[in-house]
Amino acid sequence: MDDLTVSLAGANRIDDVEPVYRALYDHHVAVSTWRPAPERGADVAWQRRRKRYEETLSSDDGILLIAERDGDILGALVGEVEDPADGSDTFAVPTSTAHVHDLAVLPEAQGAGIGRTLMERFERELRERGVRSYGLDVMAGNHLARRFYAALGLAAAQVTMYKVLPSAD
Repeated sequence: MDDLTVSLAGANRIDDVEPVYRALYDHHVAVSTWRPAPERGADVAWQRRRKRYEETLSSDDGILLIAERDGDILGALVGEVEDPADGSDTFAVPTSTAHVHDLAVLPEAQGAGIGRTLMERFERELRERGVRSYGLDVMAGNHLARRFYAALGLAAAQVTMYKVLPSAD
């Protein structure tokens, strides 16, 4: 791992992480137990996600971390600081928090600690910005990701329930 570099990048590197996002898309299709509609396809999904990345990284609150070895991108994390965050009506949570939108490592590079390294670098970035908490969403059926995040100290905060209504025909 000594030759792995994780750097903070800007919107000009969005296209560089396309293969990493496409691997995440394939993974989500494979593990998701939630299927409200047909898949969009990797090309459509990338164009939609690319637009979201542009929006996120157009602000100083956006964070793009890229993990590289010998010039090859192996993983990426996209997140952002939410300041002021919406917070909670029930609990006095910090007004500044952050959210991880995507964390992905290419399949051939998984298991080498790259995801952990990206998350540790994200947490360091948040501390430097004075942010004390963050959250993320995990797709239903993504049991490996849930175990990974739990091992990093994250805990379930809420569960989103969803139902597709039958047609009225």
